[in-house]
Order: sequence, then C-alpha cells, then structure tokens
Amino acid sequence: MADLMIAGPLTRQAAFAVAAAVLTRGVEAVSETFVARLDLEGFSDNRVGFALRRRRAREVIAALYDVPAQAVPGGYLRALLRVQEHGSTQPGLDPFAHPESYADLFELMSSEPGAATHSLRYCGALRSSQVQAVRTLPAPFLVPEILRGLSSPEQVSRAVALADFLRIHVPELDDAGLAAAVRQSLGSGNVLGKLARRLLEQADSLPVPRLPPLDGLRPLRSAAEIRAFAATMDNCAATLIGEVATGLKMICAYRHIDEAGAEMPLAVLLTPMVGGNWEIAQIVGKGNALVARPVLRAVLRRLMTIGLQVAGPAPEVYRKGVAELLGHYCYDTFANALYEFERGGRNRRRWRGRFGADRGPARSHHARGLRQCGVRARRHGPGCSGVRAGDRRGGEAAAGPDGRPEPEHGPAAALGQPVAGLGPGAPLPAAGGAMARPLA
Repeated sequence: MADLMIAGPLTRQAAFAVAAAVLTRGVEAVSETFVARLDLEGFSDNRVGFALRRRRAREVIAALYDVPAQAVPGGYLRALLRVQEHGSTQPGLDPFAHPESYADLFELMSSEPGAATHSLRYCGALRSSQVQAVRTLPAPFLVPEILRGLSSPEQVSRAVALADFLRIHVPELDDAGLAAAVRQSLGSGNVLGKLARRLLEQADSLPVPRLPPLDGLRPLRSAAEIRAFAATMDNCAATLIGEVATGLKMICAYRHIDEAGAEMPLAVLLTPMVGGNWEIAQIVGKGNALVARPVLRAVLRRLMTIGLQVAGPAPEVYRKGVAELLGHYCYDTFANALYEFERGGRNRRRWRGRFGADRGPARSHHARGLRQCGVRARRHGPGCSGVRAGDRRGGEAAAGPDGRPEPEHGPAAALGQPVAGLGPGAPLPAAGGAMARPLA
C-alpha cells in the first residue's frame, strides 16, 4: 500500500482496476488469472500484491482481463490517466466511482472504433457516468461535446429522456436528422438545451392537456400555431414553446365579444397546479396591451366557469381595509378585478341609476358643491346633462328618496354648464350666505 501511495497515475489505476475486479468477480478468480498469466507459481502468499509492485501496468491489466500484453489497447491506458471523479484534485490519482466502469471501459476500447470510443477519447476528464452513458445514449448523442457535460447519472438520465421526448413530439425526426441537429447545436455551452429548443420549433404535437370546451377559447397545441399566434398578437409567445412542451405553461387564444358585438383578440397564459387544475397567469391584448378592467372581469368570470383558477384570497374572508391597516397588501390584478366587482359593483349600479354613468372623483366633488348651494337636479333620463334650478328650501338641498340631499345632475356640473343664473366658474354661495370654494 505504501508503494502505491507514491506510485504514478497509471500504476495506481492498474491497482484500482484489480481492486474493482476483486469486488465484482471475487479474489479467487482474480488470483487464478494472475497466476496463470504472470507465472507466479513460486509465490504462495500475496501474489496479487507482488504483481502490482513488480510488473508493468500493461502486464497487470493484460493478466486481469486474460489477454496478451500486446492486446491491451493504448486508448484504454490513456483513458485511465484521465480518470477524475468529482472531488478529485488531479487526473489519474483516484478510482472510478463505480467499480464496474473499469471492465466496461476495457470492453469499449477493445471494440472496433466508433462513435462511442471517439466520444470517450476526446471528452476530457473521465467519469463513471460517461462510461455508462455511451451504452444508453442514442448514437447521434455520442459526441465529445455532449458526453463532456454528462458528469452524473442524473444528467445521463435526462439526456436519454430528452431523446425519447423528441422522438415522440417530433415524429418525423430520424437518426440522420437528429445527428444533423446535434452538429448545428455544437459550440454552445448547453448543447442539449440548444438542440431541444431547435427541434421543438418543429413539433407538430405538444403535450397540451384538454380543457373543457368554451366558446372563444382555443389552446395552442403545436409549435406552428404558437409561432403564428405570436406574430399575429405581436408578443413573445414563441419563446415559451419549450415551457409548453414540458408542461410548465399553456398558451390559449381567446376571442372576447363585448355588448356591442365587437371582437377583441386576447392572449391567455396558464400555469399548472399540483392538483391538475390550471391557474390564469396572464391576460393581455395585442402587443401585450393591458386589458380594461370591465373586460378583464368578464373574461375572468367566464374562464372560471370551466375550472380555471385565479390566485388570491377568498372574497368572503379577505377584508382589504383591515389587511392594509395591518400592512398586508394584495397586488394580484386578477383578484382585485374580481373583488372590485363583488364589493363595489352594487354601489356603482345605484349611482349609475341616478346619473347614467360611473361616478368619478370630479362628479362627486361638483355634486357636493351643488348640494351646498341648494341647487336641485331633476332627472330627465339616463345620460341627460340638463340642469334646472331647484328649490332653496331654507338654504338646504332637497332630500332624495333615501333621505340624503339629492344633488344636481353630476355630468352637467362636472362639465361646467351654467346653473340657475350662475356663470361658469363663478363662486357659489354657500347655505346661509357664506361663500363656498369655486368648482375645481
């Protein structure tokens, strides 16, 4: 053992190969081979140790695999000098992680030259995972640039899974086409990643799950559909083909029709959930334009009818005011749009019944000013902007049906229309004769 600690890399690797054979074949089988090949009949004890100390590495390996010394491939000896597993500081000083790799490497290097031996010869530092990879990888993947990046069994499994994945989703791809695509992907850091992205651009059928039918919603199921949709909508959907192919995203085209019958094309991006459902991640218009809140609310509610989910707290539990008072804020646009409908919709409908339009900040301020001066609006139908002078009734505005002072018609005041002899922009007299602030 002390002699091996100061021995050169090739001698150490020969000793590691013998130890690996002892572990896999047994010490008796190895001893018999050594005695027959190295003429150790005169040594009764420690024959293997004597051979390791006194014989050349080529002779030891020839005896180990029961071949003549001149039959040991030079490529095998050179490969042993490049053995360097993870954590090793220098090639050739430490053994393979898996003992069987020594015998597998000898068998590969002793066979006819081919893609496997070529890739092993030029892949740089050699690991057990790479020796095992050449037995499992498809022939087009047997290039030094790919083998160099397979430094663990997990990475080998990923490469094999990628080859199977490409054959399923690009069925017209044969070994010749795969080899050509591999050659075109060389020169980049992640050869397999670049190869996969290149080939998925040709995928005729992506693994997109089936959604319940919904009029206007169309999931995109091929790379050609996604590229055409990206060109039409002027967005980056084409860059998500890989994520769609691996089940991380789903892209849908949606056609929204408003109350007037006008169509609006939208892009809907879905992300998967563990339970098998899909969450709505993004809804945008052409060129990634933001969608108006009323349209967004209508689309969300319609998509939720087929089981698509929206992230956010439950409306029956979440209280925005209390949460924000405690410093907790909900920034999800979709949840806020739905809450806006659930919590504020009734108030907006009541105000719309009076004024025929949504209540805005300007309208509310002007209506309050009109109430202060006692001017009373009379409704002439939804959307009417006509304003007539009302009763002063002791300097107070007339009360409406709910007991509150009934304001003048909001749109007229907001647009600066003349009111009962007062010019636009003139200060309004407050109740009791005091001057109120001018309309802003």
